[in-house]
Amino acid sequence: MDRKISLFRIALLILIFTLVIASHSFALQLDWQNLLDHGEKCSGLPGDLILSVIWVESRGNPYAVNINGVGGFFPKSLSDSLKIIYHFNKTNVDIGLMQINWMTWGPVYGLKPVDFFDPFINICIGSKILRHYIDKHNGSWRGVGRYNAVSYDKQVKYALKVADTYKIISKMRQQK
Repeated sequence: MDRKISLFRIALLILIFTLVIASHSFALQLDWQNLLDHGEKCSGLPGDLILSVIWVESRGNPYAVNINGVGGFFPKSLSDSLKIIYHFNKTNVDIGLMQINWMTWGPVYGLKPVDFFDPFINICIGSKILRHYIDKHNGSWRGVGRYNAVSYDKQVKYALKVADTYKIISKMRQQK
C-alpha cells in the first residue's frame, strides 16, 4: 500500500512539474495532494478524475477565467483575474481550477466570484457539481460531459478529453 501511495505521489509530482513547465509556476505552490483529498471528501469522486477535469479546464491555473462570449484568460494573479472580470463586466464567467460558472453556481452556494478563486472552495464545489451530473447520468461519462456542456456533441467531445487525460494520469500512477 505504501509503495502504491509513493508511486502515486511520484506520478502526481511529475504531473505538477508538467503543469509548471507547460502552464504557470504557481501550480507548484499549490498543495495538490491536500486539494485532491479535499475534492474526494466533498464529492466521493476519485482524485484522478478531479485532477483530469482540472487539467482539461484550467491546466492547473487557479486564476483561470473564461468570459463566455469573449474567451479564456490565464492570468498569473488573483488581482489580474478580477481585473479581467470587472473589465468585461460579465456575470457569465467560468472561474478557477475547475472553471465553475459563477452565474449558475454562485447564487446556489451563496458565493461571490472572488470566492471561486480559492482552490479549496473551487475543488469542493466543482467536484460536487461533477458528482451531481455523473449521478444524474447514472454514473456514465455523459455526466462528465454535462459538467462542461449542454449539447450532446459537446458533451461527448469534452468527456473524451477528460477520459484521455484520466487514462494518462492512471498510467502514470501504475508505472513502477
